[in-house]
Amino acid sequence: MNEAEVIRFVETLFPGEEDKASKTLDARRATVADLVWTGAGSELARSATDGQANVWAAYNAVTEYFDHVRPAEAKSAAGAKRANESALFGSGADLKLRALRLAKQLVAA
Repeated sequence: MNEAEVIRFVETLFPGEEDKASKTLDARRATVADLVWTGAGSELARSATDGQANVWAAYNAVTEYFDHVRPAEAKSAAGAKRANESALFGSGADLKLRALRLAKQLVAA
């Protein structure tokens, strides 16, 4: 995946009207895209493609964001609990599943 493909992957997962995208949506997209290259395990995920981004690294970035980054961003224990619950059972879990399905589509194409 090149940088444009990573951005397209992230924007597909976090859709919004570009002229009305919120700062929160923009920050979320940027963080997930950055995690493709800097996230935990990203080097290993990219090792098969000589350090270039790939679908596995993109999917890992999404899971890292919801499983680790969002809870760490919480400003309270209750917020961290909600973020963790979302990652397991709520909208975070839904987005991770959508990311997996999108990754599978890209690999099959």
